[in-house]
Amino acid sequence: MQKQGDKKKLRPKQEQNRPGKESKLKPESITTPMQQVNKLLGKVALITGGDSGNCTTLGNRKPREYFI
Repeated sequence: MQKQGDKKKLRPKQEQNRPGKESKLKPESITTPMQQVNKLLGKVALITGGDSGNCTTLGNRKPREYFI
């Protein structure tokens, strides 16, 4: 049985770069802005099923993004 202070190092600690580089990311968007069609201009949108995921997301965002 070894004493607590007599631990041997098996190999040196490995040094590796972390995967991915945030500095290489380009902040500009690759999509073009959507053109407004105004199909629902002046109408009311009723969002139902607020606990089902998609409707919750729609309710939390600006209605203009989806309905105008």
